[in-house]
Amino acid sequence: MRIAIDTHPSAGFQAQIDAMFGAGAVTNIGAGGAIGDAEILLHVLHPITPEAIAAAPDLRLIQKLGVGVNTIALDAAAARGVAVCNMPGVLRPVPVNGRCRPTCSTTWAR
Repeated sequence: MRIAIDTHPSAGFQAQIDAMFGAGAVTNIGAGGAIGDAEILLHVLHPITPEAIAAAPDLRLIQKLGVGVNTIALDAAAARGVAVCNMPGVLRPVPVNGRCRPTCSTTWAR
């Protein structure tokens, strides 16, 4: 599984990514970087255009690390069969024990 993230994570965020996926398993492409041969894109904020989706032939999932999907070309993703998920509930207060893990429960399609 090839995973890319479209930001340069802070040290703390990078530590969380490494803990979840394994050190070095996620390629940092930076804002607007080419998705390349990634199968999964962890999307933060920079717009994901139809051109970026078309240039990523192996892309199967865009996982928004947040709630809104307005920065993703949903029609282009749907036309290519690329699933788009967000993280509903991520803005809720964290439980007292701090053991909250966001999950993908929404697939956007038009």
